[in-house]
Amino acid sequence: MNATRKADFAMSSEAAIEWIENLEEVPCRPVDIALVKNAIIMCEQYRISYWDGAVVAATEALGAPTLYTEDLSHGQSYGSVTVINPFIDISTERGAVHEPDPLAFRRNRPSHRASR
Repeated sequence: MNATRKADFAMSSEAAIEWIENLEEVPCRPVDIALVKNAIIMCEQYRISYWDGAVVAATEALGAPTLYTEDLSHGQSYGSVTVINPFIDISTERGAVHEPDPLAFRRNRPSHRASR
């Protein structure tokens, strides 16, 4: 019920269900004991935060070879996962930063916002 009552905008129950159903299309890894253990191992082995270790462990558990983040070292491999910083423009000078298109992700995704 929090999704329909605590938001800054009104959302019907039907819109909340549609939003949740859209999330079902995205690969997701539940947090369980195995993931927590792997996250701890990752954070100690690579000297990263527990939370970064949890993200890497979940990425690995999903079988994804690439993790796109600016929070870890670009090009670094963490187990079977390689980190890519999406804000580094590799076509120009090494380490040059380009301005990302903030709407690129949203253009190809259905809107999850309820109409007002």
